[in-house]
Amino acid sequence: MIRTVVILYVAFFVVGPNLIGPAREADAVRTVIGAVRQTAYASQERQP
Repeated sequence: MIRTVVILYVAFFVVGPNLIGPAREADAVRTVIGAVRQTAYASQERQP
């Protein structure tokens, strides 16, 4: 689970800026952080 998040995070930082451009990078980072938080919250619910 954590490994998947790390892979997505690294892939985003390698590929993201080249596709999105610097102007939208901050919005994309906020979106990714939100998604990671939701995923972490969901995994906590599954394993109380």
